[in-house]
Amino acid sequence: MKLFLRMSMLVLLLIPLTSGCARDRNQSGISTETSGFSSAEEGAKKELELLIKNHIQTSKTYNDAAQVPVVYRRPYYLKEYSVYFNGPDAFDIAYRELESKTRPLMAEVTIEKVRFSTKMHRKKNLAREDHEFVRDTGVEKMVYELHNGRWTRIGAIFDAKTTEEQVNGEWIPKREELERVLPEEQRPGWFGRLWNRIRGEE
Repeated sequence: MKLFLRMSMLVLLLIPLTSGCARDRNQSGISTETSGFSSAEEGAKKELELLIKNHIQTSKTYNDAAQVPVVYRRPYYLKEYSVYFNGPDAFDIAYRELESKTRPLMAEVTIEKVRFSTKMHRKKNLAREDHEFVRDTGVEKMVYELHNGRWTRIGAIFDAKTTEEQVNGEWIPKREELERVLPEEQRPGWFGRLWNRIRGEE
């Protein structure tokens, strides 16, 4: 009987101790997981900010139009470069959480930008010889995705607010040029128009 009482008292003493240890283990596990995710997220945001600053700082201006490199934008060639006049810290980032473990974050970056570009050409040599630039001032938007711990740019768009051309050394608003597809003097006679209809070209 004494042994039974001793065993019962021992069990009663052990129950609150074991439940307290289990509670402590659960609480520490939750707090560790939450703080770990928050730290990783903050680190990823700082990494993206450094990435955007580097993108802005590596932009280059050119004093000589002949030095501007030719870029290929399928299926055209042109000269193009961009300038960020407001400095490396002048950008906004809007974050959005995604319900994915491999892609937990998406970010939309907005930067004011000035883009200089020539006309588009089918031939690379023609693009290289083109020194007439237009100036577009607007906002660049880039979308990044955090994929397996690394930021990847998945899209970009430039919204030009103003377009200017250089005339006599001054930038003025660019006038729209209306070009006729087929000028009057090049229009074929009645026989040519009839032949075009037969071939299905008119």
